[in-house]
Formats: sequence, C-alpha cells, structure tokens
Amino acid sequence: MKGFGSGTGSGSGTSFLHSSTSVELPLKIQRVASKANQLLKENPTMSALFNFRSFLTVVLLVICSCTYVKMHFPTLLQHKTGFRGFFWKAARIGERLSPWVAVGCFTMGVSIIIS
Repeated sequence: MKGFGSGTGSGSGTSFLHSSTSVELPLKIQRVASKANQLLKENPTMSALFNFRSFLTVVLLVICSCTYVKMHFPTLLQHKTGFRGFFWKAARIGERLSPWVAVGCFTMGVSIIIS
C-alpha cells in the first residue's frame, strides 16, 4: 500500500484516490462553468425550449402543420402510436380545437408583429 493515496501512481500500487483528482475536480467544474458563462455572454440567444414565447410559437406551428398534412395526406398520419403518433395527436388537437388554435395563432402573430 505504499502508493495508495500518494498520487504517484508508480508500479502496481496505482491509487484509486489520486490526490490531484480530488483537488482538480472542483477546478474543472469551475472551468466548465466559466466557459459556459462566456458562451452565454457571447451568444445570448435561447433555445425555443427555454423561451416560453418561442416554445408556444413552435407548438402552434407543429399543430397547424400536422393538421394541414393530415387534411391533404391522411395516410401519413394514420399511426396513433410511436413517433408518428405524436404528430397524429397534434393533428387531432388542430382538428378538434381549431377555433382555439386559430385564436392562438392570431394572437401569436400580432404579438410578434408588435414586438
């Protein structure tokens, strides 16, 4: 157990508790966090998932697009489960709640034009 915890790593006594690892881990995390903060300052744009207004716009576009595709090409959205099932459900929302979806699209369009 000569090399255990000493950080030398010599021979067969390679340490699982490498002393430099336990000290550098927080420094590595700090470096990654500072790099992420730098990237955020350089590129302040957000993903649509983190900006509520953009998220609503994407959801409305998906609903409207799926409804349109289902009306013109109904065989594409026949599967009610799996990956295409998500788009079938979006098309169903567009069919059944079309007045509310239309109001949402109109409101979103006006808010985009105003701002």
